[in-house]
Amino acid sequence: MIKKIITAFVCVFYNTAFAYQIGAVLPLTGALADYGQQAKEGIELAIKDLPSKGFKNIEVIIEDSGSSASGSAQAGHKLIFKNKVDLVLGELTTSSTLALSAVTEAKNKPLISIGATHPKVTQGKKNTYRICVTDDTQIKIIQNSLKKPLSFVVLLNNDSDYSENLSSTFQKTYKGKVLATLGYSSKDTDFTPLLTKLKKLNPEAVFLPDYYDKAGIILRQANIQKLNIPFYGTDGWDSSKLIDIMGSEPQVTDHYFVTQFQGKMTNFGALAYDALMLGALSLTHKTPIGSLKYQGVTGNISFDSSHNPIKDGQMIRIHNKKRFPYNASLKPSQIQTSENPLKKKSH
Repeated sequence: MIKKIITAFVCVFYNTAFAYQIGAVLPLTGALADYGQQAKEGIELAIKDLPSKGFKNIEVIIEDSGSSASGSAQAGHKLIFKNKVDLVLGELTTSSTLALSAVTEAKNKPLISIGATHPKVTQGKKNTYRICVTDDTQIKIIQNSLKKPLSFVVLLNNDSDYSENLSSTFQKTYKGKVLATLGYSSKDTDFTPLLTKLKKLNPEAVFLPDYYDKAGIILRQANIQKLNIPFYGTDGWDSSKLIDIMGSEPQVTDHYFVTQFQGKMTNFGALAYDALMLGALSLTHKTPIGSLKYQGVTGNISFDSSHNPIKDGQMIRIHNKKRFPYNASLKPSQIQTSENPLKKKSH
């Protein structure tokens, strides 16, 4: 009994020591743990920088989702009902963010998604925003990187909403020729039949919207088959493990993928850093997220009416198993936003 009383006392005292509390839901274990660890490192760096940016008395509580949608919802419920946080960051994928946003929207808590790119993440939501670019913007970035229209074959993971929406968006918006769409399963490990069909179609390029673990295997097997065809990917490729999974064989040709940050931090680390800083800015200035303009490490960020960011995007080139910046940045869209009086005060 004494132990319980002391624990309760400490918790109450600890919570009241901070003016604001921000919760973060990340996949620190499970299939997407690499992404989650990247984001965690970005948040930890942002926590260290908060005081120097003028943000004080802010507590950040990180919860593990276990790389599942149900885990994201449970973590969000704990942060809101037990920890009483004022704002939530997360998640990194669409399905997990949708589960998390169901909790935050019900309690009227602001949510900033770090990596969910599907349009439906913010559609019809009052308090849900995202710090990353959307699927359609990623396709625009890829198209902008092409010196001329190429004939593409699209590879689709039939078990992934992420892959499905990017594939569909590409086929609807790409101005060149799409020769075919070839599907596969998340359970597949041998892609020889798929790559044999691909080779017969003789495309000039391949669009592969999937996460790094599956993309790395496909790229490795394409390289073993000596397919001299460039593959184009999305932000799901952005992991330090991608090149390791591609194997030790000499790379036959260059490949490219979308990123939002090129520097010492990882893509998800930089996005998580900006998400925390943006959340701190919103809370301390008592200003809705959508009304802010923020000068972040991933670029200058403002928001459109659908709670999506207006920001730059870039490409990475993989050459000889090394990453290089690729000169194919896409500037913010033509959407105009009014000047925000907090812009000069932002951090």
